[in-house]
Amino acid sequence: RWQFSMGRIQGLTGDLMKAGVSCQLRFLEAEADRDKVVVSDEAGTELAASEDMQHNKNFGKLRQNNAEMSAKVLAALGKSEVAGA
Repeated sequence: RWQFSMGRIQGLTGDLMKAGVSCQLRFLEAEADRDKVVVSDEAGTELAASEDMQHNKNFGKLRQNNAEMSAKVLAALGKSEVAGA
């Protein structure tokens, strides 16, 4: 069984919350999805996704990957930047 942790996406959720975007986490149960991160709106429309964001090979790029995904989500929502940044 996989250990579910939000540690590798804290930058993403933090950026979204700073921009006034509410976040609700849902862990994907399938083993094939263990490295995947998907951000969807309330209607279930995908705003941004990464197939391997949480994979160990990307650990050194966590900040960069979180920032890139945050920017995609905020752009999809019509927000230009993180509030207070």
